[in-house]
Amino acid sequence: MTISVLKLPLPLTSIMSTTTKLNLHQIFTPTLLTKVHELQYPWPKGSTLNFSHVGYHLHTGEYDHDDDWKAACLESAIRPILTIGVDNLPTDLLQFLPPPESPDFPLLCSGLILLFDQASSHLFEGTERVQAKRYFQPLALRLCRQCLSLPADLRPWRLERWLKNGWSFEHAVARQFFLYTPFLHSSDIDDQAMQHGLIENYRVAVETELGIIDPGRATAGSAAHDPTLFVKVHRAGPPQGEAVKMEDYVFWVARKANCLLTRTRDVALQKRRAEEQDKSSASKT
Repeated sequence: MTISVLKLPLPLTSIMSTTTKLNLHQIFTPTLLTKVHELQYPWPKGSTLNFSHVGYHLHTGEYDHDDDWKAACLESAIRPILTIGVDNLPTDLLQFLPPPESPDFPLLCSGLILLFDQASSHLFEGTERVQAKRYFQPLALRLCRQCLSLPADLRPWRLERWLKNGWSFEHAVARQFFLYTPFLHSSDIDDQAMQHGLIENYRVAVETELGIIDPGRATAGSAAHDPTLFVKVHRAGPPQGEAVKMEDYVFWVARKANCLLTRTRDVALQKRRAEEQDKSSASKT
């Protein structure tokens, strides 16, 4: 069930008067962020994961718990943020999380990234979903960029952080990809390069753990030059069936991400070339 909430964005003149009335620390609570994380990853700590279900749940878009997302964050977070206005949120989003050294930081940071980056898919449809993503995803990207400023061993996507907190390797792997998808959604070439490095580290971690090589590496060269491949991989969907293993899911995610990066990089480069041509033409007149 998808909910139509309100038109986006609200006019700036209608939101300024409410800015000082809301305490954002009372919105981005550990309880809320933990709940958002659990909605995205509903598998109890210590449980055995079925990666056919993991892929289906995370990547098909056929959500069956949108009412739970509505109950968890529509009135408590999404509507208040819309009321405040994204431009009125503070630049520093890490202030709403515990210190990066805290064991709680990875999970709560995951919850805040997901709130900005994924909640729109559960609460809106059609043009409202597109508008909401344009409204919230820059916040997710801002938070991820802030995480990049942290020492490498404190970043929330560092696999070792999850392992130290008692998550199994499989559970930690299942939670990695959506920690840095805001880079994937960015049209900035530098962000895309960062995402490429992160997804490669993700794939290598699984290859190293299992002592195998992703067979998809054999066709990586041709995939890197085919901007149409993303649609094919996306429509085919994640691997399904009882025989699906963790590595099948991870290698599919890596392929899908790299295909999307190829497409978005192509668009970004075309835009950059057009801007350079415009500047060149302007300088000659």
